[in-house]
Amino acid sequence: KSRHGGVGPAFDLFGPKGRAGGDDVYAFDDGVIDGVGEDEPGWCYNIQLKAADGFYYWYGHLNNVVVKRGDHVVAGQVMGEIAEWTEDHDCDNSSGAAHLHIDRGCTENGVAQTGGRDNCRDPDFIPLLSQIYGRL
Repeated sequence: KSRHGGVGPAFDLFGPKGRAGGDDVYAFDDGVIDGVGEDEPGWCYNIQLKAADGFYYWYGHLNNVVVKRGDHVVAGQVMGEIAEWTEDHDCDNSSGAAHLHIDRGCTENGVAQTGGRDNCRDPDFIPLLSQIYGRL
């Protein structure tokens, strides 16, 4: 998907309905983990990656996060896994399938802003991800 709830460019990768999570989530670029937070207390987590390209990438709906704030990561390094969807817990109560949300923060006055904010998503991110996806 190229839009997330109609509030700006983001990328959601969905598995088949009813499929468990557990797939690894990888760092998009080299960088430093700027934060690890909770989407839903005790269940799903998110990661904020400050990447070498100067942008912040936000990964949501995760489980078993294996990085912490301040960790240095390299592109392709496992950071966690996609959380399992269940009737009681799907992080956003909408998908019906395990999925990964990723977006890239916008820039304001030339300064990169954190990802995961509806009002500040980089519109150039979706074409980039679509291009990468198309090469797989």
